[in-house]
Amino acid sequence: MPIRYKIIVMLCVVLFIASGCASRNLPDPDAVSEPVSEEVEDQGPRLIAVMPVDNSSDDELAPAILRNELLQQVYFKGYPVIPLSFIDEKIAAMTESGKPEDGLALSPRTLGKALGVDALLYPVITTWDTSQTLLVASTDLALSFILVDAETGETIWLEQKREKERHFGITGGRAEEKAHISCDIMLREILDEVMASFPNGPESVRPAPPEKKSWYQRWLWPF
Repeated sequence: MPIRYKIIVMLCVVLFIASGCASRNLPDPDAVSEPVSEEVEDQGPRLIAVMPVDNSSDDELAPAILRNELLQQVYFKGYPVIPLSFIDEKIAAMTESGKPEDGLALSPRTLGKALGVDALLYPVITTWDTSQTLLVASTDLALSFILVDAETGETIWLEQKREKERHFGITGGRAEEKAHISCDIMLREILDEVMASFPNGPESVRPAPPEKKSWYQRWLWPF
């Protein structure tokens, strides 16, 4: 066998032995800055209850509209759906009036144990107004969202948003119609914006981590 082939064979044997030793004894330098596991990295809540709305507006339909839209947003962030009817029944049974909204005064720990959740999401309506003057109608929405740890009562996440729009129409009825349509659109836009920073849930879709290469693969890659 020619000498150059012997040298190539010997180099391959040395590399094979070295790679085996390195894999058993030497830590991968890339692993130092990465989390040990996904469970260690993600310490966020796994079950969230969307609470009754704290409504300061005069619109009686607004709380139901906001809460149902918010529940869908929470689902799309990767959290299991907890039916609103279940939440309301549990909370109503804990109040003297039998009204779920009166349960907002209860402590997060009490509510969390009763509902079996890790966190509570409180929606707040400060302003939900659609007004009209002659041929001009306006829409004004001011909303807040507070995510609270059910065990400690600490705020995990908080967002506030306010949007205003004015609408003109040939008739007063047309302007009012535009205002109501705009209210639905504004609500979805507000939710899309604030929920962008909402913590991802356990079922959220995450990109797969890049495949790591051993040191000898990285060394041999240019060749």
